[in-house]
Amino acid sequence: MQIIIFLISIFYKYKLNLKYSISCGIKTRIIGKNIYLGKNVSILGRLTSSSRGRIQIGDNTTIRFNTIIESETEVIISKNVIISNNVIITDNDSHPTSPLKREKMSLAGTNTDLWDWKHSRSAPIFIGENVWIGRGSLISKGVNIGKGSIVASNAVVTKNVPPYSLVYGNPCIIKSGKYEKR
Repeated sequence: MQIIIFLISIFYKYKLNLKYSISCGIKTRIIGKNIYLGKNVSILGRLTSSSRGRIQIGDNTTIRFNTIIESETEVIISKNVIISNNVIITDNDSHPTSPLKREKMSLAGTNTDLWDWKHSRSAPIFIGENVWIGRGSLISKGVNIGKGSIVASNAVVTKNVPPYSLVYGNPCIIKSGKYEKR
């Protein structure tokens, strides 16, 4: 497996640290440059970074099946983070919010520059150490999730989360200080 990752890293010029264990599943896709993986990282989802974006994943982090992480600006995931199945973490809107610009995109066809993420709003995402993100959650652009927090299944996180908090619902409800450092 490390030989395959090494060949992929040469082809796409990734900055992977191959001295450590990196586990990738059969449907894993890593697309783009500026993707940095720490040691003992397990990826069973998809990482996509534009030429301007950056994804950094800390040591001992697990990204489960069908999870999608997309970056136009920056997504930083600290160490010891567990990201469950079917989670979406995206630092951009994927398309402009203006109806006129979206109409122009549609008329131009899908293989044009107008579909590039650079035309959408974006803001960095930071996920602190020892965070657990539950199945089916959505983490939106500009969000900081504090150390030790839990994002419950199917939560839609659109605002910052203090350390050691529980987040649930759509839109998310935050219970600050729900969990203590132990």
